[in-house]
Formats: sequence, C-alpha cells, structure tokens
Amino acid sequence: MLAATFAITERIDCKKLATALRRLAAPDNPALVGQIVTLEVELSALDADIRRQEAGMNDLVNRLYNLTEAETRMVANG
Repeated sequence: MLAATFAITERIDCKKLATALRRLAAPDNPALVGQIVTLEVELSALDADIRRQEAGMNDLVNRLYNLTEAETRMVANG
C-alpha cells in the first residue's frame, strides 16, 4: 500500500523512503513484532557504525591530502 501512495519526487531521498517504510503498521503477531523490533535495533546500530566509519574515512582522506579546516568544510558542504 505504501508503494501506491508514496510520491517519488526530486525531493525524496533514500532516507525519507526508509523512514516511511519504518512507520508501517505493526502486525498483531507478537513474534513478528519482536523480530521487527530486534531488526530495528540492529539497523540502528549498523547506521551508527556506518556513520562512525565514514567519519573516520573522511578524516583519513583529509589528513592524506593535508586539507585545512576551511577546505574540509568546503568538501563536506559539497
């Protein structure tokens, strides 16, 4: 049902779609609800790990190229 009602526009990105998918109604099956909760916790941990590793890689690249703080901000802001 979400696919039929979710409008894909230029302003929609993967994060907005993932957020919408996470808001789907939970079923009445307690075992399934438990699995969903467990997976959500795992997903949140993976997201945090990805952000941490990405920040580390960015720092490494910035140091590799001897970027100043101003240059680092410029790269980060696109």
